[in-house]
Amino acid sequence: MQPDQQRQRFRAYVARFAGESGLHPMLRLKLDHTERVADNCRAIALGEGWDGDRAELAEAAGIWHDVARFEQYQRFQTFADPRSFDHGERGVQLLAEHDLLAGLPPDTKACLVTAVHLHNRLAIPPEVTGRTRDVLAALRDADKLDILEVFVETFRTRSYEQFPEILLHVDPDGPLSPAVVEAVAAGRTASYQHIRSLLDMRLLSVGWLYDVNFAPTFALMRSRGLFRGIRRELPDEPAVRAILDRAEERFAIAF
Repeated sequence: MQPDQQRQRFRAYVARFAGESGLHPMLRLKLDHTERVADNCRAIALGEGWDGDRAELAEAAGIWHDVARFEQYQRFQTFADPRSFDHGERGVQLLAEHDLLAGLPPDTKACLVTAVHLHNRLAIPPEVTGRTRDVLAALRDADKLDILEVFVETFRTRSYEQFPEILLHVDPDGPLSPAVVEAVAAGRTASYQHIRSLLDMRLLSVGWLYDVNFAPTFALMRSRGLFRGIRRELPDEPAVRAILDRAEERFAIAF
């Protein structure tokens, strides 16, 4: 089954969540996010020079990675996993319950199930290797790319004021959390459990640079200007300056 056919199957699944006036704006956001993540997966895979089959597998992982988000929002009116369920784990259950991967070879199904299950973990478990690790790593990069773009647009338009769920209901005026500063200063990805404010979200995105897996991802970040101006949006404090200076030098990203 080609990625285009899987996209059609995915859209048919999502359509069941539409009301008389169509999808709720937050579900529309997730549908659009999924399409872009799948495109990002393919761009990263081709940038890495993967063969057609592996590139298509990465694209398929992008198609299915957030399949549980639609049920999550319908049932709980949130995308925050701690308030509802782990959307990676629930995604695996939904793939099975609705037979959404029907017609795919067993090894392809196994790879996609692992990608959906683990895409939202803090790190890739060491036992995941080979082609499955490559696909999962490309998906995680592609997901970050699009979330960063959503962040940029959300901060620019302040659309979180109308739909606070976009940024998980964080305090728009709150300070930086010490745990987030500590994690990013150490070159780690900060956990969402420590995110309390918009400033935390901005610094979290800088920490994601340390979890990027492929050179084409960095190239896409630079070409899209995803970190441009972030220095102006963060406090002018020694610890923050040091974090940004270090990341800017290491990743050749302009803040």
